[in-house]
Amino acid sequence: MNNSVDIELIKKTSTLGLILGAIIGLFSVFPILTGLGIFLVMLFSSSVVLCYLSYYKKLELTLDHFQSMITGAIIGAASTIGFFIIYTPMVYIINAIFKAYENTVIGYVFKDALWLYILVVIVFAFIFAATNAVFGALTNIIIQKIRKIPSQANKQEESEQNG
Repeated sequence: MNNSVDIELIKKTSTLGLILGAIIGLFSVFPILTGLGIFLVMLFSSSVVLCYLSYYKKLELTLDHFQSMITGAIIGAASTIGFFIIYTPMVYIINAIFKAYENTVIGYVFKDALWLYILVVIVFAFIFAATNAVFGALTNIIIQKIRKIPSQANKQEESEQNG
């Protein structure tokens, strides 16, 4: 069993993870969507990216469980970083304009404890990488099961017609 992950796959998945995280971060600026956005990044970013790559045939999902977990972890960490790269400055700018904005903590963090915020983002990236590793493996298993069902049905029909 080959436990190496292709460099091209890492580039594709990390880029798409950053883009997905940035898009979710853009919509999470609205306070009602912040919790939903963090939840989506935490659990489903690897599933979305792997399904996208599989659907548009940019990825042949012949990954084993180890490779799909590594790929999911990379997507989870990249989407978390992309989320916070977009979300944090936008919240800071909105907080500077509208003083009564809900997420005022980020403004204080930039003034007093930027190092703490960077540490929190790194910890979130590790946690979200772990959860996305599991969901990446589950997504890979589900996609492989879905792809095998039609081929088995076709083989069964052919054997009945020939038999």
